[in-house]
Amino acid sequence: MTGDSNNKKRTRAHEDAEKRVAEAASKREMLDRLKWSSDDLKIKAAGKIVFLPAWVTLGDVPIISRGTINLIQGKAGAHKSRFAETLAGLLLSDGRKDFLGFKRYRGSEGYCVAYVDTERNCLEDFPAAIQRIRTAAGYRPTEDTPNFYPVSIKQETREDRLTAVRTWIDHVQDDMYNRGVGDWNLFVVLDVVTDCARSFNNDSDSLLLFDYIGNLCEDTGAAFLLLLHENPGTEKARGHIGTEGLNKANTQIQIGYERKENGEDTELIKVKFLKTRNAAKPEPLYFQFSRTEGGLVAADKERVREVLAEKTKAGNIEIAAEAMERVMVGRGEITKQDILTLLAAEAGISERTAERRVNDLISTGYTLRDDQGRACVLIATRATGRATTYTLQPSSEGKGSDKDGDIPF
Repeated sequence: MTGDSNNKKRTRAHEDAEKRVAEAASKREMLDRLKWSSDDLKIKAAGKIVFLPAWVTLGDVPIISRGTINLIQGKAGAHKSRFAETLAGLLLSDGRKDFLGFKRYRGSEGYCVAYVDTERNCLEDFPAAIQRIRTAAGYRPTEDTPNFYPVSIKQETREDRLTAVRTWIDHVQDDMYNRGVGDWNLFVVLDVVTDCARSFNNDSDSLLLFDYIGNLCEDTGAAFLLLLHENPGTEKARGHIGTEGLNKANTQIQIGYERKENGEDTELIKVKFLKTRNAAKPEPLYFQFSRTEGGLVAADKERVREVLAEKTKAGNIEIAAEAMERVMVGRGEITKQDILTLLAAEAGISERTAERRVNDLISTGYTLRDDQGRACVLIATRATGRATTYTLQPSSEGKGSDKDGDIPF
């Protein structure tokens, strides 16, 4: 028994020693990587830093740039994929045609698009989308487009889909290199990103997903456009992936039908910019779906005016919320009189209506967005001897929360 016990002790000691050696080697390898990263950063920081022009712009606002993560969110049937197809067609085109007001940078390098789909059927739906993108880019719908790399990863398991995305990107870049266009820009659409995680509502899965995609951006220089569904009954992108996506995104866009004052959907499709990291958020855009064009077209301006005028006249809370977001840009806190004056002017309503809307925004916990796209609520603060002030505070609560709020007036 004593011999067996001693052998077990020697075996455990040997295993512990091997483990310590392996851990030390792993630590040295990590330190080598960190040193390389630090030296590389110092070399880059020692010279002139040239910021490349954005690939896609709206006016003078950069929308999509090299090596960034960008998001489109919306409810089912809100035309998220149609909007993504428009941006893909823009980058595959010669840049001369109008694409809903978006422009592409026409530098010396061209663009390649890898459109990765996870949910549409491969018999009709996805092939039809491929034809629409070709047509938008100026090609015939059945014409092979050499810079366009569509693929479905629907058949892969969720655990393998991120590996499939990386495998496809490697293939595309190898093909670009062999064709002599290796220095072109690569735009990757992932439609939809939640299908690439085991659970869209698991914090660890979400962090791993965006770490992986972030490293792909860094390694390949590609720009990613990720499509996400919104949670039913709210305007929040689905689960923990939606929350983490906001943190990592350069640009986050929401698309959905504009509603009438009574809450019914109109035919207008509203594109709202929840976040643009390096510039002020553009005003919302309005589109309509055209069966003739097979895609989105600019909405009739008169119809847009009619719908918005009806909501403004009624002091609609949605209009007031968007105006409040603009009022609060760059302001830490604001007094009662200032908030009423500015909100009334921004929303085109009276100060009395503005007062009611401030009450509504606070009492319902209505979700507002700060200039970084983060979900916030309006909070009133009272102190003896000084005026009531208002601030935006981060919140996970959604619109229509049943959480009690202060009524400030």
